[in-house]
Amino acid sequence: MHIVHFFSHMILSYGGPVRAVLDLSAACAAAGHRVTILTLHDDDTPRPWRASEADDQHQRNLPRVIKFPGRAGPADWLTRPMRDLARSVLQDADCLHVHGMWMTGNHQLARLAERLGRPYLLSVRGMLDDWSMAQKSAKKRLFMALFARRTLERAGVVHCTAEGELTQARKWAPAARWTVIPNLLNLDEFRNLPGPDAARTRFPALAASHGPRLLFLSRVHPKKGCEVLIRALALLAPGHPGAVALFAGNADADYLAALRRLAAELNIADRVHFLGLVTGREKLSLYQASDLFVLPTSQENFGFVYFESLACGTPVLTTDLVDTWPELKASGGAVITPQDHRQVADAVARLWADPANLRAMGARGREWTLRELDTHAVLARFLDMYHALPRPRP
Repeated sequence: MHIVHFFSHMILSYGGPVRAVLDLSAACAAAGHRVTILTLHDDDTPRPWRASEADDQHQRNLPRVIKFPGRAGPADWLTRPMRDLARSVLQDADCLHVHGMWMTGNHQLARLAERLGRPYLLSVRGMLDDWSMAQKSAKKRLFMALFARRTLERAGVVHCTAEGELTQARKWAPAARWTVIPNLLNLDEFRNLPGPDAARTRFPALAASHGPRLLFLSRVHPKKGCEVLIRALALLAPGHPGAVALFAGNADADYLAALRRLAAELNIADRVHFLGLVTGREKLSLYQASDLFVLPTSQENFGFVYFESLACGTPVLTTDLVDTWPELKASGGAVITPQDHRQVADAVARLWADPANLRAMGARGREWTLRELDTHAVLARFLDMYHALPRPRP
């Protein structure tokens, strides 16, 4: 097959959807399919994938990334030269897979695919969740009326990553065809883990603490519940002198300063550590060196970090505002709470009081993740979905 993806900003700081496109594209290409990624920004795509670097990516079982020329219009509106380039790529494509909701380019390419007789599908990427739709609600409802509902209803299928996402999204286009497939997660690197020593050497706060060591690994952003974790740590501190919170991820300077001030006001500045972005094997070691992964977020679609943590054998604590909370709970390796610092603190205290159960949760979560999110099994579901796409309706 020739599978064409479109995501406007291939920049990893934009979050999980970029990771999803990269991992899925790599897996499809490795399985022998032609994969082309169209994008306005190719910043975090592997250099060997880029069309300007080589012309034989498809022969080497690598995706091919094509960056549109020039600058897009407002809301990522594709110019005529961009549409002409897309037309040349889609001419021999078997399907178009667009990602996200609020970029006009998605809907332009969906129309173009229809005119060329090529099926398309849309991954909504959590953008129709209740929390997401409540942000700039009037603007999104107008966009839905002008562009998005038609794209949803005429898509060969609309893809969600969890049943929780489907429940929230379907009400915006009940006539659309919907399906649920979890994001593809390349689990190869999780089968032989590096161990905790590298992280303990790199981050002295880990070695100095006797726990609980609470890891937050995500974008450091108000949406993610950073203040909830800091306030929970303040409640835990009197009875848990070794407790620390470690924040791994990029942060806006002003927001980071505000979090430092909050920690100082609560007299726990020496227990809150900001590690910056941590990647690669060092990230896996950081999961292993932590006692509990805590992300008290306001909303999360799939949440790669949850399943990374479980695959490393580290239990998870998160909120019931996450689309995948039922799956996480079913894994046996996660505890789900409301987004309330008191309840987060109580849950941490209960878990830390039973170390045998905490270890067992980690083992159960790892076993579940390696089984239920097996890379080859999830890839097969995506390929079956691509093959089954109906041709556009006249």
